[in-house]
Amino acid sequence: MRALRTAWIAALVMAGVLAFPADANKNASPLTPELRKAVRAAEAIFERGDPGTSAIAMEAVASHADFGALEANERSAYLLRAAWLATEARDMPRAHRLAQAAVDAEGNDPDAWFLLGQLAADQGQDETAARALAHLASTWPALVGHLRTELVNPLLHRLGVTSPQTLELLEALYAADWTVDGIEPDHAWARLALMRADRGDHDGARAALAGVTSATVITWLRSDRRFDALIKRDDPRYEPRKAAAAEVDTLRGRAAGSPSSLALQRELAYSLLVAGRPGEALALAEQALADPGRFDDTDDLHWMANQRAIALRRLSRTDEALAALTAAAAMDESGQANVSQTLNLGTLLVDMERPEQALAAIARVDGMSGYGLLVQSMVRLRAYRQMGRDDDAAIWLQRIRDGRDEGTILHLEALLLAGHEDEAANWLAELLDDPDRRAEALAWCQDYLGSEPLAGRVPLREARASLLARSDVLAAVNAVGRIEDTGIHDIVGID
Repeated sequence: MRALRTAWIAALVMAGVLAFPADANKNASPLTPELRKAVRAAEAIFERGDPGTSAIAMEAVASHADFGALEANERSAYLLRAAWLATEARDMPRAHRLAQAAVDAEGNDPDAWFLLGQLAADQGQDETAARALAHLASTWPALVGHLRTELVNPLLHRLGVTSPQTLELLEALYAADWTVDGIEPDHAWARLALMRADRGDHDGARAALAGVTSATVITWLRSDRRFDALIKRDDPRYEPRKAAAAEVDTLRGRAAGSPSSLALQRELAYSLLVAGRPGEALALAEQALADPGRFDDTDDLHWMANQRAIALRRLSRTDEALAALTAAAAMDESGQANVSQTLNLGTLLVDMERPEQALAAIARVDGMSGYGLLVQSMVRLRAYRQMGRDDDAAIWLQRIRDGRDEGTILHLEALLLAGHEDEAANWLAELLDDPDRRAEALAWCQDYLGSEPLAGRVPLREARASLLARSDVLAAVNAVGRIEDTGIHDIVGID
């Protein structure tokens, strides 16, 4: 969330959204001398490079007795300005409060609704966030492309498929033809299909699935019995291998038509990895990294470096993959320390049975999300087990247990590594029984293509195979889904 937040602010500064509205609006209601003095003081504080104090000063302007005499749109503009200042200062509770006030003052500014949605999600007020983003999508559908999957997908995941706010947001996004960088959000439409079907709208559910082409989403549709009444499993378009090949062709065409889009290059690289074509993914990633100046969007360049490392690993060039991931971890992530690739580096190092190096690598990052902390804990658990320090490993197993709701599969794998197979079986059954967590549990159970495991990953591979051979586990899976040989690669991490 931290990196995303920085990107919002940078974009808004460039767009001039953070400009003070007072003197720019020639038709503005006249400010009283006291109010004008307060606004100019807030502006002077901002110009000195202190957005936090400036936000407080702007909030004081909004509390002034004369502020109510301004027109509603003017009050909203000042409040929105104060909210952006507080966001820039990382004062998120104040920013959220001010964004809500900006919406309440008028409610006809998409920027205010956009910011409110992001800040509400940041503050854990997911229902408010979903309603704000749904209002934005339904009122200003032309702007819906600015909603990133990094914001929407975690929000939908937290709310779940039984939440009315999830359905409201999905319906609004679907009606607005939401795409991200020209890419269909197939996972969102699969969720929408489930929710429509649950309400008896099977025709609407099939319509939501009509455009789904993602091989990984198609794997979900095939593995989850909730979709059995909505798709024909013998239809060639629902065969993962064919879908993966078609997805590569589609994305290659789109990338060729938009050569300055790094996002499309990134998605094409993902699709090549899923389809089992690491040589092509490697060439694509190396071309992008060699000439980043040709792209309009370079914030995700570190993910191309990550994909380069995955491709090298799948080509059995493990030492080169390690070097590539080390370089990727050194790259900025939207101006912040690169958390994602550093954690991936730590994971690869324990796969290679280099626990001391893994611990040193992951110690360099902090301030991460709850899930990131769990990944870091998992690296530590595995490293200490490899070092024979079982007492230390037990500490990190407990940390993962405590955070299991944020990292359900990490918890499952941690239990397996620690030898708690019965507890792992019970946890997997619990995940499969939960409508909101079933998809990720079924995805973990599927048979994907993969590289020959490195020595440090062999214990997890063997423990997983033992778990999935149990009759009670197979019964739990078969009650709600099925395990299939997908014929494609998983894209999660470096295998």
